[in-house]
Amino acid sequence: MLKADVVVIGGGHAGIEAAHAAASLGAKVVMTIPNPEKIGLMPCNPAIGGPGKSQLVFELQALGGVMGRLADQAAIHTRTLNESKGPAVRSLRVQNGRDEYAKIARHLVEGIPGIEIIRGEVATLETEQTKGLKLKGITLTDGRTIETSAAVLCTGTFLAGVVWYGTNKREAGRQGEPPARHLSKSLRDTGHKLVRFKTGTPPRIRAQSVDFSVLSVVNAESPPKSFSGQPGPNAGSSATWITHTTTETHALIEDNLHKSAMYGGMVEGQGPRYCPSIEDKVVRFADKDRHLLFVEPDGLETSEVYLQGFSSSMPPNLQDDMIRTLPGFESAEIHRYAYAVEYDALDPTGLDVTLMSKVVEGLFSAGQINGTSGYEEAAAQGLVAGVNSARFSQ
Repeated sequence: MLKADVVVIGGGHAGIEAAHAAASLGAKVVMTIPNPEKIGLMPCNPAIGGPGKSQLVFELQALGGVMGRLADQAAIHTRTLNESKGPAVRSLRVQNGRDEYAKIARHLVEGIPGIEIIRGEVATLETEQTKGLKLKGITLTDGRTIETSAAVLCTGTFLAGVVWYGTNKREAGRQGEPPARHLSKSLRDTGHKLVRFKTGTPPRIRAQSVDFSVLSVVNAESPPKSFSGQPGPNAGSSATWITHTTTETHALIEDNLHKSAMYGGMVEGQGPRYCPSIEDKVVRFADKDRHLLFVEPDGLETSEVYLQGFSSSMPPNLQDDMIRTLPGFESAEIHRYAYAVEYDALDPTGLDVTLMSKVVEGLFSAGQINGTSGYEEAAAQGLVAGVNSARFSQ
């Protein structure tokens, strides 16, 4: 039987910070993840920071976290937003190479002596009854058990995950990856209340099919800023661009709302925060004849650009038509279609301030499983849960 002081379940932004923090405090950490190659993956926009978020990254940096350092090393574009306003609302936003960030993050985790990575999916929580339920281990779907007194759930959107393209759905934690099929039952069996949440992501467009000459250019700042004080070698290497929706875009969406998974009644989960799809924007702000969209590269060595602000759950054929109503995108080709994802999350009122469960002593959680959204929120919670789980195990 394997033994660990802390088991971190998941290798996203919450999992990375939790594992790093716990190991830094001397805990023997096991990170379980179905595919270790997915550590540090950025399923949405490969950017760190921005309004209400860069402050979290700077705090992580001050507390010994790693997100700021990873973002700086993988940076291809930096910009300080609201620079003409007071310091309270200024925020640094760092665009990263998607693949480069994940590569650097995996290398970091794999290089920490106190962390062992185990490929596998967690099936059940093993508990014992003392004054209440207390964690004593976790069991993987292949039957292996890891004995531990502390674990951190960093499962993102994977718990009973379902992705939607219009009215079509399939089980997945995110595009191309299977969901966590068993852990939700174990959480319910131990007395946890689960809620159903949803989020989405925009399409990725083939860069060569976009007419950048008609887009507004947003150049990287010079010299580049950073979270750690050490900008990466490619921090000012790429521009980003701005386009906008048109009345044609809005008419197409309004005429086909019944085909949207979000608006057609197929997706029942609530959103973790106000992170609107393009359908939401058109309906909620009917007085607006256009919405700004940000065109951002996925990296220096990729053929994809990310269309920030165009999250959708429309069918693929409609997404093609919608995209081609945008200035500069008249001949655009979608590499990867937008989709909605629906997943199980914990009721956060079932956690105490350490992010430990009020139901199972020793079980912590961080990130989207707690009903939040965003890389930065996940990382900040990961550090808190990682520190507290290590202290609890000691």
